[in-house]
Amino acid sequence: PAALTLDRLSAFHQAGYEIAANCWRCKRWVTFDLLKVIDEHGDRSIVDFHPRCSLCGEAAHKQIRTPLTPFEGYPS
Repeated sequence: PAALTLDRLSAFHQAGYEIAANCWRCKRWVTFDLLKVIDEHGDRSIVDFHPRCSLCGEAAHKQIRTPLTPFEGYPS
């Protein structure tokens, strides 16, 4: 199988990954719509993607969620 390179936001989207951010100050959690982010800000490197809280402006902590694999009994 080919290697999976997750360097750009579009690569995360194409591979089924999600990118979320957490603001420790506001205790907010946001999962990004990657297509919308790419459309508005360009297909940037994940390293250069620095989300900030839209309420307080604090730098948010990025989190990557792996794709969910459907299995028997998993609600679709």
